[in-house]
Amino acid sequence: MRKNVFNFYKKAIFTLALAMLINLHLKAQTYCSSNFTSVSFEHITNVTFAGINNTSVGTVGGPVDYTSQVATVNVGVPSTLSVTILADASEYIYAFIDWNQDGDFSDSEEVYTVATSVATSGPFTLAITPPNAATPGTTRMRVMLDFAGSTPNPCKSGTYGEAEDYTVNVVTSPCVAPPTPGNATSSKINACSGENFNLSLTGNSLGSGQTYKWQYSLTGNAPWTDVSLAQVSPSFSTNQNISTYYRCMVTCSGNSVYSDSIQVITPALVGGTFTINGALPTGGGNFASFAEAIDYIKCGINGPVVFNVAVGSGPYALSAPLNIPVIYGATSPIL
Repeated sequence: MRKNVFNFYKKAIFTLALAMLINLHLKAQTYCSSNFTSVSFEHITNVTFAGINNTSVGTVGGPVDYTSQVATVNVGVPSTLSVTILADASEYIYAFIDWNQDGDFSDSEEVYTVATSVATSGPFTLAITPPNAATPGTTRMRVMLDFAGSTPNPCKSGTYGEAEDYTVNVVTSPCVAPPTPGNATSSKINACSGENFNLSLTGNSLGSGQTYKWQYSLTGNAPWTDVSLAQVSPSFSTNQNISTYYRCMVTCSGNSVYSDSIQVITPALVGGTFTINGALPTGGGNFASFAEAIDYIKCGINGPVVFNVAVGSGPYALSAPLNIPVIYGATSPIL
């Protein structure tokens, strides 16, 4: 009986330990590698950023692991990144920070150009502001010097240059009531029916405990209707079928204030017979090119659409392939 109990506890402890190891493995992020084979002509000599001040002599391979050095940054508060280098010519300096902690540097807000095509040692500086949607906690920063590397690539393998990895700790201070709501923005002012766009804020206050709830109105006046739940980021993706106004309710410690509103326009559906005649300007039912004709109907049609190409009006040369999107309301492909 004692032996069975002992075996049971051994199995339970082993299972718990295995679960902890699996959990740690799942939480660990694995970042792509970069590799440079020569630091003879150029390499990084110093990186200074939010508590990091690291002087180095250049190391081949990479990225060089300096993740024991930690920069502490606050969401919404700019910190200056300074990079000094041993320079030859045509040197490019980049920084990559994984703000959403998803194990890569591929998001648009995670790539920073510090210097382009320089031939001096610097220091080169750039103010970096953690975005509102940055995930609190520790994450990775990669600083890269790339000879003649005009396109940022955190995973690059090349000959001349160097990459160094650091740790960044993202923190947020408590919000202050009443909050400052800022101004509403949209990634698209004109959006077709069902086309996604992103709403956000500029000039708003930040802080932990602050929430954002988006509302819409067809007139820009009351009544306003919630279009999102309260969330910790001001960014919100949505779509619409008709032109609509949006505003954001910003709340801190029970105090709610509203941003100004912004209108996103959805063009009306079209139909009818039109001409394509390059000898005439676009307007009044005529289009000077096939591209302008497609652009006119891209948001949808509400009836038959006919484009008559004027005899002898060509040729119509295309500088690039003409991509015809799916047209809302069309019952068959456009041929």
